[in-house]
This record gives sequence, C-alpha cells and structure tokens, in this order.
Amino acid sequence: MIVDPLGNILLELDDSEGFGRKEINMQEVSDVRKGFPVFEDRRTNLYY
Repeated sequence: MIVDPLGNILLELDDSEGFGRKEINMQEVSDVRKGFPVFEDRRTNLYY
C-alpha cells in the first residue's frame, strides 16, 4: 500500500505476492509537512 501525506491510498495490492510502484511528488510531501508543524510543539526541556 502506498499512501499520500494526507492519508489517501494511492496504490493498494491484493493479498497475493507482488510489488507496486508509484511516483511520489516530493514537493507535495514538503508542502503538506509545512502545513502540519508538529515539531513546533516539542518540549525539548523535558527530554532527559
């Protein structure tokens, strides 16, 4: 299974053996990551 950054399934295989291939737009991945700034919520002062 290949899933895009928003959770949409781009490619799903059946239960038999095999492989899949899908081109990934890395600019889209980067843009979506900028929209989810999860690392800004880190509390590094709580790290050991």
